[in-house]
Amino acid sequence: MFLSVAFFSMWYIHSMVNPDTFNDLPKYREVFNSIGITQWGRISNHWAAVDMELGYLYMNKLVYKLTSSFSVFLWIYSFIMLILYFRTIDKYSPYLVLSVLLVLLIPYNQSLFVIRQHMAVAIYFASIPLILERKLFSFLLVAILAFFIHRSSIIFIPVYFLYFFNGRRLVYVLLSFIVLFVVFWGSITVLSASFFDYGWFAQQAEGRTNISTFIQVLMFFLLYVFALGKSVFNIGINKLIFCILFLSLFFNGISIGLNIGRMAIYYNVISILSIPISLKYIKSTVVRSVISVTIVLLLFVQMIYGSNSQYYEKMELISFF
Repeated sequence: MFLSVAFFSMWYIHSMVNPDTFNDLPKYREVFNSIGITQWGRISNHWAAVDMELGYLYMNKLVYKLTSSFSVFLWIYSFIMLILYFRTIDKYSPYLVLSVLLVLLIPYNQSLFVIRQHMAVAIYFASIPLILERKLFSFLLVAILAFFIHRSSIIFIPVYFLYFFNGRRLVYVLLSFIVLFVVFWGSITVLSASFFDYGWFAQQAEGRTNISTFIQVLMFFLLYVFALGKSVFNIGINKLIFCILFLSLFFNGISIGLNIGRMAIYYNVISILSIPISLKYIKSTVVRSVISVTIVLLLFVQMIYGSNSQYYEKMELISFF
């Protein structure tokens, strides 16, 4: 019952925003109308002009065939994105209310206007069962879908393969992955200046994650490790969350000095599950309550006074009538 009420409330607000009260939504509305009158065969030639992925553009075209209303498009987009979060929360979270609050405080507000990337984030969040059940073919299909919604989603693919390692080997492999990524990033930075155009890679990662986000992720990581102890290596959701939190900490750390802050979003949302699971392993009810309330309050303050507040503090809802 709670999940149903929370879902429909969040869906209503998310889908009924006035596009003119956000910076990005007017452009998305313009693209929706433009793609709607573009022939199917010409969409593949049209994507470069708007710098948006083909999967997202075909989704626009498909909805436009049903209705020319951009508001309806937002209803459909919001429904899909939220249902992906809620189904995964219902399956893995030991504290549903807390997880729903974390959705509101972490991805929800930015997803009001960062449409493409947050759809890709939600798709990967919902792919957790595929990783745990080792369904490689299905996961790769999901990866392709996410890539054609937002190209930066490619950064999440290694998680599937990192999950196969256990214990100390997992830690060694994670550290090796970090070294390889740093070398890779340095290489494409050098090569892009002379041979290739990697502009899209940087453009999708505009903005630098401030140190407060890094500290926040570090706090969640330490809470998870100390609460679970050796259980972080238990096969299943525990080990997978450990992998994702580890990478979240890494990407948020290097994004302080590099322009890849937006890449970390794919990993940051795992806090929606990691925090409730951490609390489940804490025996004291008082300690659990203090930690959960403290985290919610800190995230709420960040939401109100953080960098994204300037975008949604002027948010307006449109009327049905």
